[in-house]
Formats: sequence, C-alpha cells, structure tokens
Amino acid sequence: MAVDKTTTFNSPPSVTVKSLSTSESLELVSSGTCQRFLRRFTAEYVASFSRYWGPVRLSAEDLTNKMKRSGKVMATFDKDGRRGISGLSFADALLQKTKLQSGAVKVEVLYFGDSLDDLVDHTRAQMSHVAAISPGRRITLVLHFPLSVDREAAAATISRDVIKRIKHAEAWPTIHLSSTRPAVPAARL
Repeated sequence: MAVDKTTTFNSPPSVTVKSLSTSESLELVSSGTCQRFLRRFTAEYVASFSRYWGPVRLSAEDLTNKMKRSGKVMATFDKDGRRGISGLSFADALLQKTKLQSGAVKVEVLYFGDSLDDLVDHTRAQMSHVAAISPGRRITLVLHFPLSVDREAAAATISRDVIKRIKHAEAWPTIHLSSTRPAVPAARL
C-alpha cells in the first residue's frame, strides 16, 4: 500500500484490538494461552515474516523470541470475560533499500482469528501504528490470514474500510493478501 507523508485515517483504530506490551506478550506465552490459541490455526509452526526468518515452532521458547522480534503484537480478547484470545496479530516493518523501493516501508502482518470484523480491526490498528512511526514513507502492506476468513470479503472490506480511508496524494494504495489453511490436528490424519 502506498502511503505518503499526509497519511491519516478517517476512523480511529478499534477499541477492541489491544496493542500488547512486551511483558503482556510474554505473559500470554508463559501462561500457555498463546500456544492454545495458535493451535487452532496451525499444528506445529507459525509462519514467519518474509523469507528472512524461518518458521517458528509453537514452543514457549520460540514464541517468546517471536514476541520479542515482532514490531507490534496486538490481540482481541473474548467478550465473555475469561480473557481468552479471539484474535492475534504480529507485525513487522522493514525499510526497503532497493533501487525501486528505496525509502518505502514493507509491513507484514500475520493475523490469527476467525472473524472478518476482527481482521479488519487488526489491519486498521496495525496500519495506524505503522503510519504513525513512518511519516512521509510509502507503505506496502502484506497481510496473511487463515482461510476461515473469506478472502474475497476480506479484500473488499479492507479495501473499503481501511485502505480507502487513508488520505493520499500521489497513488492509490495497494494491498497483498495471503490466506493459509488451518492446521489439521494429527488425530484426524
């Protein structure tokens, strides 16, 4: 998504998506909550950002390192008060130094959850964060999410509710979507 120095969003990030501090992220791992939630979407590994990092095992040690490396971790908690996770996203931003992309910021967001509305809220919150820390830079967003969220509906809704709400002067924003299948538990193989 191309974003210029006048980047603003017409609507604030969702109040349901919570930006987690490093200590809150690590508490989710140490309590086992993070692993239990992620196992709904993957059997053994969590994809990692771009091709620079290998996949991350669903072990406390590897997830702790992922939480520390991620530029921003956000979560949505169940509304029933049990503090269980209903959505989780990891984001990392890389400053591009290639001839064509010099100065642009590539943002990869990994979202885990089943709700289209939650995916949109996480995308909006992650983009608001990146736009705030990268003023004046073009931003390319790469969004990964499970197939349990309809890809066509996600593309249309994110385009309408997030991307088109970005004020831009030079070019229309673009977004790259990637859907992945949820894991099949070993007992079902």
